[in-house]
Amino acid sequence: MPMAVRREGDPSTLRLATGAASFCLLMAVFWFIARAFHLRQLEDHPVSTFASFLLLFAPYWMFGFDAAAWLRRLLPGATARVAVSALITLPYFVLSIPRGEFHWQLAVVLIAIATLVSTALEIWQQPATWVDLAVLAVAGLTIDLGWLNTAGPLAVRGTTLWPPGLGGFP
Repeated sequence: MPMAVRREGDPSTLRLATGAASFCLLMAVFWFIARAFHLRQLEDHPVSTFASFLLLFAPYWMFGFDAAAWLRRLLPGATARVAVSALITLPYFVLSIPRGEFHWQLAVVLIAIATLVSTALEIWQQPATWVDLAVLAVAGLTIDLGWLNTAGPLAVRGTTLWPPGLGGFP
């Protein structure tokens, strides 16, 4: 059975276009708010900070506008989808390399988490199985045990990134 061809007037295309336009508008608003509050990271490293934020926030925003269906059509094979899942770590590279704060060990952990979770979800596609629990456990333990708390541009050696009680933010 041939795949249906999407037309410009298709609701899916319209949703993606609406998502992209609203994302651009929202990012402009965030830019002006950050500048108004003199966000230190944005003043010190404006391009890498803002680009990293864009890359981090874009998937969350766009998946709300049917980007998953578009990506499934674009990447029909499981291997391609798993490989592309590593791109979710791109914000770390964009943020840390220009600042001279890149740690290859952290990069390997981030890429491993993204690809292992994506691989698990490709292999076991049944909703609400033990794989979902395992994925949530890995993400939850990473946050709760503070494995990444001392990482990132705000890290100070010997301290955690967030004060007690705010460990979920990284």
